[in-house]
Amino acid sequence: MGAGQARGVSPLDVAVGFIPAHGALERRGHRPGFKTQLALGARDRGIIARVLIPASAPDIAEILRLVLGWAWTYVIVAELIGSSSGIGHMIIDSQALLATGQIIFGIIVIGIIGLISDFLFKWANRRLFPWSLA
Repeated sequence: MGAGQARGVSPLDVAVGFIPAHGALERRGHRPGFKTQLALGARDRGIIARVLIPASAPDIAEILRLVLGWAWTYVIVAELIGSSSGIGHMIIDSQALLATGQIIFGIIVIGIIGLISDFLFKWANRRLFPWSLA
């Protein structure tokens, strides 16, 4: 998805944007702290700010880390199918020119970028949410 190719952005946003928040809130929505706050007379805003968001944030961040892998895969596939720039386009051009070294280089670059982004997300999750086991 090189520059000026906004058509692929909307499906990508839909594919990876809604899943994290929905999944994390679905799993964490019925925690004991929620019922305890209600029993103690907390209002809806207090429950959301002090129970629901802190309980769900580590899961949302971890699911975002997972979804980053999906998004990266979708971007590379989109570049392989019909793009005029990007790593996927370089791999397809190299395939047509029988430049095996460039194909392997492109695959290695994709892997390194994926590993670095995964490690950065994992590090940030541990730093931001020390109370979780992420």
